[in-house]
Amino acid sequence: MCIRDRYKLSWHTTQNGVSSTRDEWVLCMANLFSTNLRFHQKYDLKGSREGRCVTAEELQMGTQGDFTLRDYAFEELESVIEIGPDMSSRFLEQLERDVQFLCSQNVMDYSLLVGVHHRENGAEENVQSSKLAAEYAHVKSVFEVENGGIPSADGTKIYFVGLVDTLTSYTAKKGWETVFKSCLFDPAQISSVE
Repeated sequence: MCIRDRYKLSWHTTQNGVSSTRDEWVLCMANLFSTNLRFHQKYDLKGSREGRCVTAEELQMGTQGDFTLRDYAFEELESVIEIGPDMSSRFLEQLERDVQFLCSQNVMDYSLLVGVHHRENGAEENVQSSKLAAEYAHVKSVFEVENGGIPSADGTKIYFVGLVDTLTSYTAKKGWETVFKSCLFDPAQISSVE
């Protein structure tokens, strides 16, 4: 995914003569959308259906790449990310490792950000030169196959996929949010459950 490295920081504080230490992780992540290709759609996926709809106007803007769509729109427009069985297996293994790491740190409420570039007649459609992505030196992951993304199995699309919004800890407040939402909505349809 887009987690490049992680660093553990120890915070030492003294308040009212009492010393305490708190450890935190800092994640260094690559710019997921660092490419010169135009995005035709972008999706912020939580695996939840509750509150993940968009208006007709947002859907129209999203199908032109001008608005980040959500779960319902992904189900309607894409339904799956078709990257072939080998790449799919590698991708799911990496996603599972990233999610396990985030869970071990009590981090939750993250999303899978998906950018989709549609090839037109096999040709690449670059963005305007004023919008070109900044090139930066980094070790490319196995998922940066073509222009920073993963080509679809049939060659008609390039997907840019990674975890984002990884800064929310699972605290008592989030636990109560789960209880509250589970009373109002179908627990299988909300993202703060488990």
